[in-house]
Amino acid sequence: MERALVMYLRERNGTLAGRKIELFVGDSGGVPAQARTKIQELVEREHIQVMIGPLATAEALAADDYIRQQQLLTLSVAAAEDMTQRKPNPWFTRGTSTSSQCAQPLADYCYKQLKMRRMAVIADDIPYGHEMCAGFQRVLEDLGGRIVQKTFPPLTVPDYGTY
Repeated sequence: MERALVMYLRERNGTLAGRKIELFVGDSGGVPAQARTKIQELVEREHIQVMIGPLATAEALAADDYIRQQQLLTLSVAAAEDMTQRKPNPWFTRGTSTSSQCAQPLADYCYKQLKMRRMAVIADDIPYGHEMCAGFQRVLEDLGGRIVQKTFPPLTVPDYGTY
């Protein structure tokens, strides 16, 4: 994403809608608490007014209260449903689907086309995985199917054999 933004601004001589744009970048390393810290640094040191990011669901959730407090306009691809649905953040706009939306068509297909009625699911033990599983389960159960087992291994597990 960073390279695309740099290229876009370079092609437009660093302007957008007639205004000069400065791009500041922070790297959280994928760690939610570090994402919040990096955002705070960008707001307080660089005085950013708009943020593109965070990229991951857990990072967005970790930064939610700070985004609200600072009224920081945020465009993100983080799929966390809580950011726009259950606890909508008026300063947060998502440019993609939610965590659960991507799994809903699969549940519909499994039930209607593959005639699956009872299923077990496995998803990563992170907010994205739990929300994705919930979306799949909701559609499957609304159609009359049933989830008989849910398993949530750690995100970085190298072997699912023990699960």
